[in-house]
Amino acid sequence: MIILDFLKRIGLKPEDLDKEPTPEDLGQMHSFTPQQGRYAKHTYQLSDITSEYQWAKKRLMMEVEYLIALGNEFQNYYGRRERLIENPFSETQKAALRSLYENFSPVDFKNFSTMDNKTHHDIVATILLSLYKMHKTGDIVDPDLMQRSMHVGRTSDDINSNVFSLMLSDILAKYWLPSYLGLSEMFIEKAEDWHEVPEGYERPFTVVAGQTHEQYAVPIPIKKIASNIVAQMEEGLAPFLVKESESYGPFRFTGKMGGAVGNDSAMHAAYPGHEWRSFYRKFIEDLGLEYKETSDQNESNMRILQFFEHVINANDPLLKWGDDYSSYLSRKMLKKKVGKGSKGSSIMPQKINPWRTEGAEFFLYEANAELAVYHLLARQRKQGSLQRSAARRYIGIPFSNIVIAIARIGEDLKKTFPDYEGIEKELLEHPEIASASAQMILRAGGVPDAYDRMVELTKGKQVTPEIIGGVVDEMVSVREITPEIGKDVRGIFIHENNVGDALEIACRDLRSARETNERLREVYHLDV
Repeated sequence: MIILDFLKRIGLKPEDLDKEPTPEDLGQMHSFTPQQGRYAKHTYQLSDITSEYQWAKKRLMMEVEYLIALGNEFQNYYGRRERLIENPFSETQKAALRSLYENFSPVDFKNFSTMDNKTHHDIVATILLSLYKMHKTGDIVDPDLMQRSMHVGRTSDDINSNVFSLMLSDILAKYWLPSYLGLSEMFIEKAEDWHEVPEGYERPFTVVAGQTHEQYAVPIPIKKIASNIVAQMEEGLAPFLVKESESYGPFRFTGKMGGAVGNDSAMHAAYPGHEWRSFYRKFIEDLGLEYKETSDQNESNMRILQFFEHVINANDPLLKWGDDYSSYLSRKMLKKKVGKGSKGSSIMPQKINPWRTEGAEFFLYEANAELAVYHLLARQRKQGSLQRSAARRYIGIPFSNIVIAIARIGEDLKKTFPDYEGIEKELLEHPEIASASAQMILRAGGVPDAYDRMVELTKGKQVTPEIIGGVVDEMVSVREITPEIGKDVRGIFIHENNVGDALEIACRDLRSARETNERLREVYHLDV
């Protein structure tokens, strides 16, 4: 049958079809967004970072750890008021409290949602859930004490802003950075692989016709093209290595504990004279955040905006590559291998499209626009606004778009190789790309109008090595230049002789990027 032959040509068998959809298939089928549907294989990790389930769990963690820390801190209080928590929690009590979030389950989340739907307040629902869960354990911790002491002196944003900073820390270290480093390593590998030439190729390494302003300019090793992208990516990563005395540390987000408008009025009114800021600093730093003393209801969020700006900047080399990649393919400088059955067009059989990379450009532009909107975090109305609440919940979307883009670029890159036949044809058709160096040799050889002579010879004209060689021979014969200069000019039209310091710079940049990537792995405890 015709259909069976067609299936065979694209690598399918009848038994591959008519299978019942898996739960994952159904999720993709009915997903409202492509991030969680079509591209779920690139975004599923975010469920463990930014989902509503994780928001609920991390809020509970914050409330529990604050309660435990408060129990310890009251042992340092010697003011005229009674201590809210007379004794620190025992190890058994601490374990019971921490089990509230460590053993957080889907049922717990459902209970939280039910409470949230009644209270219309996520923090109130979090406290109710903690009391309910402790009650089910047999009240190892006095429920009256918990009710009196949990969240005391705090505003909701003392919890939610710190949870958001912790989520961003995880997005950086566990999601975005590993993906970005993986693509950097792939470009490093391609730079080395593309440099090598196949057996029988006349040139010692892969050199191509460089372009500026979409016009042929000068020869450039393909290794240098790839290493330029690598070097740009390394610069994009630089802000995430923070120099700390003799070593490096990670980019740190900030946390706050300033109360309703940043004065911490409630705690000072209840327990005057106590040094609460030292307590807050230790608590925030124990979370892995940097303590931000100045705040209103929310801290300024400037560190978060710096992070987003760094990420947007790091996207630029990828956008540049996406823009160049199509041109390199159409010029036949690069070629892409395609799998059995893969089609480039439904009507044009000859097409091999860079569709993954082209789509990646959209995802990157979309992510950049989304991250730019987050400036509202620093522009909240007066001393507080709930605009930030909606913005925080959305944060998985821009980062999922970036990682989808990285994955798509990587998938195309894996299948991309130099097109040596196309490269050689282009070099032979454009010997004029050596004219910049040729006129410099002529100048050094005493020809004052060398530039103008090359303009007359090459500008807007189709020249050949034979034409150029004839001109050089004529200049030698009339003793306008020495035979030695003539030989040097001829030699510069052998394009691998005309790449300057390119290979030295490329090797240095690749080595530097490897070192930076390794340092990032160490600092962020990655195994990429």
